[in-house]
Amino acid sequence: MTIPIIGTAYSWKYKSFEEADAEQVNGTWKFTAVRHVSAAYASESGSLPPCFNTEVQMNNATGNLENGGSKATMDLDCNLKLINTCCPICPNVVKSVTASHPWYCKQ
Repeated sequence: MTIPIIGTAYSWKYKSFEEADAEQVNGTWKFTAVRHVSAAYASESGSLPPCFNTEVQMNNATGNLENGGSKATMDLDCNLKLINTCCPICPNVVKSVTASHPWYCKQ
């Protein structure tokens, strides 16, 4: 997310953590399950503006197995909330985000 405040652009990222199970069948690895664990602000990937905090509200996290388990995807639907902690009457900024990321089982 990037926002400009008084001529300075602040940029930061969020991280999503997933877990997957895999098994080897006849010498070929395949995923057997994939699940969402958590999502959070990644403090090492940028910085929030002064007087701001952020929250991630996960609406939906759907893991999918494809191609007989050789590929797994996690589809995320979340709201990213930016909270102005210095101004209690200021409205929060909420951005809806959808993301999908594939993983391929290494052979």
